Amino acid sequence: MGIPAFSRHYFRELFVRLSPGSMVVFDNYQDAGEDSVLHEIIRQAIQEIPHACRLIFISREEPPCSFAKANINGDMLKINSELLAFTYEESVQTAKLLGINIKTDIDVLKKIHSCTKGWVTGFKLLLNKKDELKDIGVDLETASQDIVFDYFLGEILSRIDPETKMFLLKISVLPNITVSLAKQLTGLANTKKILNSLIQKQFFTTRHGRFKATYEFHPLFHKFLAQQLEEHLTQPELEDIYNTSGLLLADTGDYENAIELLVKSESW
Repeated sequence: MGIPAFSRHYFRELFVRLSPGSMVVFDNYQDAGEDSVLHEIIRQAIQEIPHACRLIFISREEPPCSFAKANINGDMLKINSELLAFTYEESVQTAKLLGINIKTDIDVLKKIHSCTKGWVTGFKLLLNKKDELKDIGVDLETASQDIVFDYFLGEILSRIDPETKMFLLKISVLPNITVSLAKQLTGLANTKKILNSLIQKQFFTTRHGRFKATYEFHPLFHKFLAQQLEEHLTQPELEDIYNTSGLLLADTGDYENAIELLVKSESW
């Protein structure tokens, strides 16, 4: 029995045993890898799903090609990270479910939501430290360094290749990232591909516009990258990055941010 026949038989039997309304969840599906045989197994599974059951895939990357038929047939719904971000009302309701006293903690909840911009994991990370955050007033720098930065280090930076890592660190000095600016600053020819892969992998990056796109990091992720840049580069290397990016921004007419970076580079 080959993989397709085995997969269909296995999931057919699985769904018979599940109650109507059941959901089978595949978390971190991106870890399967692009060429994994799992994609073919799942393609067969999709054909066996009864109407009363659902398959849910949680992934940082776009669905693999094997999902194309389900997508075309309208059998698949994709929910991107923007739609998953909490509104303020959803943040409050989540806090209630976690046993938070809304009346006494409403001020800190507002600040945490504003700090995380609807990022669910970040909201829960900071919420777990709400009593400490009351004392420091939820200062963005202090809170993010002490609580959120370790998450970024373990979940993002440690999982990417060295070239992409250094690319991220260098472009973190730019207030508004474009393909052209990033390419000139880093010297990488595949800049656009890297930036688009950050979008596809849900790496805390937002793209604005299509033909003249600008890219923006989540504020907490942006601050984390800036800190990592200072830790990984020597002072002369930092000054060179600040000077180069400042001159590039000046050429675009962004004199305010250009001056700030040139001051950092001590280019008197």
